[in-house]
Amino acid sequence: MTPTASTPRDGQVVCAGCGTPTHHKRGRWPWCERCGCYLVRDAVRGDWVSFAEREYRRRDIENARLIAFTAGQADTAIRAVRDRLPAGWTATVHQPIAQAPYTIAVTPPAGADITARLCPPCGDGGWRVRVHDRGAKVDFPLYTAGGARAATFTTAVEALDAAVRAVRVAVRAASTRR
Repeated sequence: MTPTASTPRDGQVVCAGCGTPTHHKRGRWPWCERCGCYLVRDAVRGDWVSFAEREYRRRDIENARLIAFTAGQADTAIRAVRDRLPAGWTATVHQPIAQAPYTIAVTPPAGADITARLCPPCGDGGWRVRVHDRGAKVDFPLYTAGGARAATFTTAVEALDAAVRAVRVAVRAASTRR
C-alpha cells in the first residue's frame, strides 16, 4: 500500500492519536509535534494517524476477515465431520482464544486429555490438523511424509480421518506414560 501525503483543502491535519491540529511537515509528510510522528491518512476511517497505527488497523481488519472466513468454513464442515465421527467422539466449532481463527475441535471419549483441531484452509493449502495432548503438554501439527511440511487435506472429512488416527496413537502413547 502506497502512503498518501495529501492534506485537506484547508490544510488542517488533526492527529487522531492526540487530537492536536498540525500544519507542520517534515519532508512531504505532516508531522505531529505532540506525538512525535509522521501522519498519514487512514483510507478506511478518514483520519490522520501514524504509519504504525495505520498498519495496526490494516492488520486488525485483515484478522477480522480471517476470523469470519474460518468461522464460515468450520460451520459449513461441522455436519459432515459429525456424521463421520467414531462412536463416543465429539466435534464442536471452536475458537481456541479470542481473536484467533475458528477450528473444529475433535475429542475422543472420556479418559484422555487429548484434542485434535481441524484448521480450515485460509490462504494456500487445505485443511490442517493439530493434536493437543495436555497430559504431555505437547501440541503438534500433522506433517507430510518425508519433510517438515504441515500436511494439508482437501476436505474436512479427510482431515478428520487423519486426526482420528493421530489421536488414537496419542491416546495409546499416553496410556503407556502412566
